[in-house]
Amino acid sequence: MRGYHEIIIEDGIERRPGRAESAARFLNNDIPEMQEAISAQNRDIFSSAFNSFTQACNTCHTAEDVPFITIEVPVERVSPVK
Repeated sequence: MRGYHEIIIEDGIERRPGRAESAARFLNNDIPEMQEAISAQNRDIFSSAFNSFTQACNTCHTAEDVPFITIEVPVERVSPVK
């Protein structure tokens, strides 16, 4: 089953086919790694994967000439889930 993030990225590829290579790397590598970390249900594994995931986002944004789009680790919880 495709997640909303995959649908969004696929829509983006349709509008900007020149970014397909970066998007494919994200869909095929970064998202599955993050999903594995979530499935592990281990805080340390998740934290490490989340930091790598965030860095991958920002690296891609820089490579695609949109470095002003930056992803940061949240400093305030917005979800009641603990």
